[in-house]
Amino acid sequence: MHLGRRPSRLPAELEGLHGIPLSSLDPRAAWATTVERALELEVDAVLLAGDVVDSKNHFMEAYGALFSGVERLAAAGVDVVAVAGNHDVTALPRLARELEGFTLLGRGGQWATHLVRRAGEPLVRVLGWSFPRRRVESNPLDALPDAWRGGRFGDEASDDLPTVGLLHCDLDSTDRDYAPVPTAAFAQLGLSAWFLGHIHQPSIHGGGRPLGYLGSLVGLDPGEQGVRGPWLATSEPGRWELEQLVLSPILWESLEVDLTGCEGPDALEAASIRAMKDLARHLGPRLEGTRAVGLRPRFVGRTQLTAAERRLGAERAANQLQLKLDGVVYFVDRIHDDTRPALDLEALAARQDPLALVARRLLDLQEGGEACAALVAAARPRLEAVASHGNFGALQDGPPGDEEVRALLMRTAARALEELLAQKSERAESEPLEEVRG
Repeated sequence: MHLGRRPSRLPAELEGLHGIPLSSLDPRAAWATTVERALELEVDAVLLAGDVVDSKNHFMEAYGALFSGVERLAAAGVDVVAVAGNHDVTALPRLARELEGFTLLGRGGQWATHLVRRAGEPLVRVLGWSFPRRRVESNPLDALPDAWRGGRFGDEASDDLPTVGLLHCDLDSTDRDYAPVPTAAFAQLGLSAWFLGHIHQPSIHGGGRPLGYLGSLVGLDPGEQGVRGPWLATSEPGRWELEQLVLSPILWESLEVDLTGCEGPDALEAASIRAMKDLARHLGPRLEGTRAVGLRPRFVGRTQLTAAERRLGAERAANQLQLKLDGVVYFVDRIHDDTRPALDLEALAARQDPLALVARRLLDLQEGGEACAALVAAARPRLEAVASHGNFGALQDGPPGDEEVRALLMRTAARALEELLAQKSERAESEPLEEVRG
């Protein structure tokens, strides 16, 4: 949940123009909505997979929000069970000491279990481990007691009681700072499900034995795209059914805007509005607690619009385009331009000037033959040198693939061609009587 943090890049107009307080879009608000929904659904337990608090500096702010929620859940007989992650390794144990009805599993890196009960009878066993320090380089599953690996927990419940693992870890990662665990290691333990924290993008699905990340409760910046919210987990014989409840007050989404056939900035704006309305129709049925959706549109297609016209349209959209659809405000954060000019590349390639050289390279990239492979191979070392630089290395998931390099070269070639044509046009207008030679 990262209680204490605020989503970034929220426009002031959300509050001033649309009456949405920015504080109503943060994790504290999402937690309050989650508690309300849990009580409505009469759940047996609420599980929190770490990083509940953003850091020890947010202790007081997190305490008030967490206290009110836990108090309401505990009064209704709902267990609240958590593990500590790398962000709240100090703050969460401290909060747990102050909160009645809050169970922190696996203190100090020691595996522990908790029985969730219904009418006094064991219903589900929760197995959990908490970060003992900010960085953990070892696999926490290696520290699991041998008897528990065989499914013998030694508590008052039967060994065949549904048992779920609650763990904050870095799944299949080469970075060994945050409890790295290979996926294959979970299969050997035979638990009913593993609910994981750490990565903000949800990756878990129901059926069989679920394993994956629950994701963050709120998208904290435009890079955390897609629906967010808690998961309703229902135990069925031999399986778990999972349903994500889209309760996040703010969502971030990408949006593709096809500019093919657009003539002039007005047509560009109309295409953007149509795309926003289409997205709203798609998202609408799933949204329960969402008040605002931030968008990063991407212009695509072949268009006669000049670079200047596209820039103007993008600036207008980013600064002015906000729509309220079915009670949800959609706003534009930033726009990426991946359009291609509607040009006769074959005709340009037949010329004898720099335009022809760029046009031929772009045709080679589009056709994808040997010439394309040679261009990609030539570009790769230069791109990798930049990507591996100390300033950027941490941002990379790995070296770019061939298609990524090819796409980048195509965008670059198209932009260069467009700029050369614009320069040639400007020279022709300023020197109408002089022949312009390439």
